Amino acid sequence: MAERYSLHPATIEACLDPEHLPRVERIGDTDFLMLRGYDATAPADAEDIPALTRKIAVFSNPRFLITVHRADLPWVSQVRAKWGVRPAQFTSKARFHMLGDLLSGTIDSFEAPIERAFERSEELEDRLFREKSQREDLEEIYSLRRRIATLKRLLRLTVETLPKLPIDSKPAEPFFRGIRDHATSLYHYLDDLQENLQQLLHLQLSLSSQRTNESMRVLTVFSAFFLPLSFIAGVYGMNFRWMPEIEWRQGYPYALGLMAVVALGIGLWFRRRGWLDPG
Repeated sequence: MAERYSLHPATIEACLDPEHLPRVERIGDTDFLMLRGYDATAPADAEDIPALTRKIAVFSNPRFLITVHRADLPWVSQVRAKWGVRPAQFTSKARFHMLGDLLSGTIDSFEAPIERAFERSEELEDRLFREKSQREDLEEIYSLRRRIATLKRLLRLTVETLPKLPIDSKPAEPFFRGIRDHATSLYHYLDDLQENLQQLLHLQLSLSSQRTNESMRVLTVFSAFFLPLSFIAGVYGMNFRWMPEIEWRQGYPYALGLMAVVALGIGLWFRRRGWLDPG
């Protein structure tokens, strides 16, 4: 096919590179466009561009439009079913409309995963305040934030690429401008979602730290109560022969009373300082 349609070797090498990012260039009268659309079959833990997206290369000139991709993509199948033109029917208008439909379908493929990510972020936020956060929630928020960052980077590259696409048809310019605006709006949507996830991640860490501080406060209060009591018990537990109270008949209730007074004093002091208040 490269020989038949006089495709440049550099563009063929780009087609074979599985990690190639979006780009556009014109070689002779042929436009070479590299796109990446969201892969609906991507695993749930996918976070990088090759795992999350599918690459599609497009060769276009006044005589043909060729797409190169490893798997059949839904939006490509739709374009093929919609247009299915024969060589005699391949016009400049049909070419730019087919190219626009490919671009539009590629960008539209990101809408569903972005909506799912937004809904999941809201579920995690609600769960954060209704239940105790788990380590799995923190890991999911971090993974979701990385996935959104990857999609955001890819859409940014796509938005930067689209203005470089040479449009020779004046009637097609508004159509392509609408596609660029849609890609830009999705990029800003991802930007807001990434910021929300970052704040949610900080909030999750802050709440975890607060719960740890609450636990430490409770342990500190218990330690403050029992430390002087342990000291009193230790003193009277040494059993030296000449201790004044060792043979005193009231020594045991005296020691217990002293412990109660000390504990009550500590409790009243903590209460005045507000250290026993909940929260």
